[in-house]
Amino acid sequence: MKENYNTPNSGCCGRPFPTAPENKCNYNDCCMNEYTYKQKACIRNKQPDCESQAVIPSITVETVDGISNLANCLVHVMENNTTYYVDDKHRILITWAGPVNIPGYDMEGNPNNYKNQIVTDVEAETAVIYDNHGKGFIFGITPESLQQAVNDKLDEMAADGTLGNLIAEYIKDAVLSFDTVADMKNSTDLQVGYRVRTLGFHTLNDRGGAYYKITDAGTANEMDVIAVGTGLYANLIVPTILAPEMVGATGDGTTNDTASFNRALQIADKIEGNGTYLIDNITISEKEIKCHLKTAQINGISFENNVTFIGQLTTTIAGNVDSGARGVRVLGDNVTIKDTVFDGVAVGIAVEIHTGTYNTNIQNCHFMPNFSYDVWCGGGNVTIENCLFDEHTPTSPTPSSAYGCGIKVSQTPDDFAEISTPNNIIIKNNVIYGHGDNDIDFFTGASNVILDSNILHNPSHLCVEIKVTSDTTTYPNQHNYDFVISNNIMNGARNLALRNLTNTSNFNRFIVANNQFYTNTASCLVIENIFDAQFTGNQFRSSYASGGSDIYAINVNNTTSDIMKLFISDCTFDNFVTVITEAASFANTVVHFDNIKAYNLTKFVRARATDVIYLNNSDIVCSANCFNSQEGKVFVSNSSITCVDAFAVGSANAVISAVNCTFNASGYVFRRGNASFLYKYALIACDYSGSANLCIPAGSVADSVPFTQLT
Repeated sequence: MKENYNTPNSGCCGRPFPTAPENKCNYNDCCMNEYTYKQKACIRNKQPDCESQAVIPSITVETVDGISNLANCLVHVMENNTTYYVDDKHRILITWAGPVNIPGYDMEGNPNNYKNQIVTDVEAETAVIYDNHGKGFIFGITPESLQQAVNDKLDEMAADGTLGNLIAEYIKDAVLSFDTVADMKNSTDLQVGYRVRTLGFHTLNDRGGAYYKITDAGTANEMDVIAVGTGLYANLIVPTILAPEMVGATGDGTTNDTASFNRALQIADKIEGNGTYLIDNITISEKEIKCHLKTAQINGISFENNVTFIGQLTTTIAGNVDSGARGVRVLGDNVTIKDTVFDGVAVGIAVEIHTGTYNTNIQNCHFMPNFSYDVWCGGGNVTIENCLFDEHTPTSPTPSSAYGCGIKVSQTPDDFAEISTPNNIIIKNNVIYGHGDNDIDFFTGASNVILDSNILHNPSHLCVEIKVTSDTTTYPNQHNYDFVISNNIMNGARNLALRNLTNTSNFNRFIVANNQFYTNTASCLVIENIFDAQFTGNQFRSSYASGGSDIYAINVNNTTSDIMKLFISDCTFDNFVTVITEAASFANTVVHFDNIKAYNLTKFVRARATDVIYLNNSDIVCSANCFNSQEGKVFVSNSSITCVDAFAVGSANAVISAVNCTFNASGYVFRRGNASFLYKYALIACDYSGSANLCIPAGSVADSVPFTQLT
């Protein structure tokens, strides 16, 4: 038919509602030629004179937008005076007026989402094959025609070069696979632009499998740039997380992997390996590392700025602090070491945090024995938490640095001339077993320190579990101050020692709260030349047995001319010879006791000439005298005192006063230390009815002197 089908009344198929001509509709002209894909139906409105009468709805819409949701119908668009056929899959298969220009379809009427697939219509016995550009080719799908149609199309594509181009494009984008790097190097099939995958580096499945891009430019290093042929190079496609084996490391713990590991550090920000990498000297900066590093070199591993390390560090070099042997040195800021096991052979320091560095975090680590120091902390803003420090077993119980220290806080050994000192230190939730020197040792210059919720267990060594010492004679202006020691459990020979070795009053501001102290040998606390210290909510116990070595709760010593003040409140003391020891130089000290519970004591406290003791709201039980004032001053209020010998033994110039107290002394409430000594004592609103006698002079056994006046 030759009529213009876009013109109304132009023929049997030119309009959505055509009028049949007088003659019959020619099957081939009307249906086959114009609708091409149909072989058995006249695609138009049913007409009585057509040989084939197909019933297909016809719809008229104003604009092309109205065609988007239609299916299995003829659609005439008034906007462009064009008629379309839309099948049941919303495909525009036939047009009457040139290219399709409808949103969602390409210029040939194919929906945009059809690419690289075959869409069939079984009822219509047709198939549309779409290429990767969405172009559709229509075929019949009768058994005898489908394969032939496909073959014909492939022949056509081969003849015009389309098929060859598609195959070349596919091969270029494909990934060729080899077992090892050696197999890749031996291949003769590689070309520029190819991508290659290896399943191992040295051997199959050795964790070194990686992807490469073949180029014609590069400098081979046989790690991440590998020569694979004349003028060709396999360039490693660096993954987000790089395994050291991908650049040639073996990870067997015996082969030196220094070069490969350094190369990994140069090209990747995150490195994760499952092997053990033997390295010489490496410096890590701006990286996240998860692996096991092993070094046989002094100072073999250094962390600079912005490093996170997870895994294991093993140092096999024997040495000590003086020899400079270090497991890891932290030389920069923002370093995190976590989930790491440290092992060594008599090495000096496992982790050395250098003076002048800031923001070091050590978390969830395990320190094996044989280090002189597990951590030497000389930097600022340091957190050590949730770590396990194994016991160091000495050959002798005598304290010695040769037997190890868990955590040393001080300027690092080579940096004592530095002005910077460690500050803002947090040590919490760690478990520290016995070390021959000290479990935690603050040597000089630490400030703003929190020690919280640690467990320190050191019963077999004569060392101090937490030791804080200032030596401002040797290191001027480097004082330890502003400490909070709380919620710790300590079990050992000496639990806590706070000492200022210089006769100055610069050793200040300590809060010791809610700790549990247990000693089996010496003293729970050793306090020397401290000024402004508070002890609250602590529990003190010992393993003291009558006839054994004397064990004291607190050993106090003041060698300065300044007044040392201690505030002790809400504490319990159980099973000690004395709560405060009778140190000969214990002088110029003021102790405030409040709400104290003390049981199974021999004595409570001994006061020297210039000492002042306050006791309030407390309950004290002693097997001997409660206070030995030794010319000091004792003021007791609102307390209950139970003792065998005497509440107080006074010497010359002693002053003893009690207000609102209850005394139960099977011997005497007051007793003079010497017949020639005169001391003042007073009882105000006290109940001493449970006592056998009130006062007895020295040397008198049978005779008692009733209380009648102040003497």
